[in-house]
Amino acid sequence: MKNKVLILTDSTADLPQHLIESRDIKVIPLYIHLGEKELLDGIDITADEMFEWINANGVLPQTATVSPFNFEEFLRPYINDGYDVFYSGIGGLLSGTGRNFLLAAEEFPKERIYYLDSGNLSSGIAIIILKACDLRDKGYSAKEIYEELKDLPPRVHSQFVIRTLDYMRKGGRATGFQALMGAALKIRPVLRVRDGKLFLYKKAMGKMSRGMDIQIDDFLAEYDKGNIVDDYLFITHAQNPKMYEYTMKRLKKHGVKIKNIYEGQAGCVISSHCGPGTIGILYEVKEYKKE
Repeated sequence: MKNKVLILTDSTADLPQHLIESRDIKVIPLYIHLGEKELLDGIDITADEMFEWINANGVLPQTATVSPFNFEEFLRPYINDGYDVFYSGIGGLLSGTGRNFLLAAEEFPKERIYYLDSGNLSSGIAIIILKACDLRDKGYSAKEIYEELKDLPPRVHSQFVIRTLDYMRKGGRATGFQALMGAALKIRPVLRVRDGKLFLYKKAMGKMSRGMDIQIDDFLAEYDKGNIVDDYLFITHAQNPKMYEYTMKRLKKHGVKIKNIYEGQAGCVISSHCGPGTIGILYEVKEYKKE
């Protein structure tokens, strides 16, 4: 008889609560430090509340990963209760979270825990987790889920446009001059995640919709080639429902048919790095050539 399967991710997956509950997903939170306060992402504080604190204090919060000890304490009751674990969270090149998970996993039998590096962030992780849930619900073991999905991460495409460079400046990722010029020229950086790395893809000028158009046009090009897996698509944003509606209208106008299209809300960790207004489209392709 197969062991029960626990599907685990971390709070950077930005999974909507209704999916966490309906798909029986466990989420371990990362930490947000607001001054002297240590808070759990998505549990003790929401992104909206964090933005209010940033506006009031003029500085960005610090974020911290899950420690090996916290992972071990989280896992132990499930392992003792007969669960095997499949975990995928924020990409290994973007955070030390996966490394800490592996350190915790050393405290348990190797055949009980399986880790898949998502090479991704935000709803790009969510797509992998939902695919894992699909397999679990078909009766796959944790090991079988890992074997089935181990080649998936490079085919999950994530990109997003940033409304303001202020947060990147405060976080040390852009100079004050770059942020000033970006505001004056209304430069909207479009960032991509590919092969586990986050990088500047293109720069849009003017309205946020131009940055969104770059992403939508790339998606539609793949869609028209028949290269889109039609299981899941996320449009994930930080306080930008207007651009979400804009994106949905463009997809509907084109006749895009995806089984599950979800609106994602960026959590505290992702939002603290990118800022309000950030929005992206995340999906799976059938074939991908390394860039």
